Amino acid sequence: MNLTKALIIAAALVCLAVPAMAAQEQAQPTAQAQQTDPGAELINKIAQAEQTGDFKLVFDACQEALKSGKLNWAQELYTYQNRGMSYFVQHKYNEALADFKTITDKQERVIAYYTHNPNESMYKVLRMMLPAAYMMSSIIYEQQGKPAAALKYLEEYFKVSGVDPDDADLKRRRELKKKLGQLD
Repeated sequence: MNLTKALIIAAALVCLAVPAMAAQEQAQPTAQAQQTDPGAELINKIAQAEQTGDFKLVFDACQEALKSGKLNWAQELYTYQNRGMSYFVQHKYNEALADFKTITDKQERVIAYYTHNPNESMYKVLRMMLPAAYMMSSIIYEQQGKPAAALKYLEEYFKVSGVDPDDADLKRRRELKKKLGQLD
């Protein structure tokens, strides 16, 4: 398996772990929670669809949620993450990039939220969502033959993920820089 395929599989698994974790932590919304949070039922439906592994169901649940007008901003980003992965699996890369860009454009708000609300379950989801959106964007741009954009999003991934790059990440960075003539 080549490095690019391995990276795509790894990134997809990371992105799929985000909704699964959220579903486990949020469990079934109670009737009271649904009254105070009109988006809870829709988010639960997305999480249940994601657990099936059927990206058509995930996509449909995301479309319904986004059209409803009931989501708060964090739920909306969660929905864009899931829909972006659905587009990615369907090889609809431009649509996936648009959804991931919706998330990365909100970077300051996401970081502020998870900095000030570390005990909420949504914190864990948002904390993982932002790096995943950067990594997926980097992978898509690389697949599209756009190494400058791929490198830019990879570097942003390193910044927001808070983890040191591993050997595969460093190798990918070197290969992108070589394609751009930044390394010999």
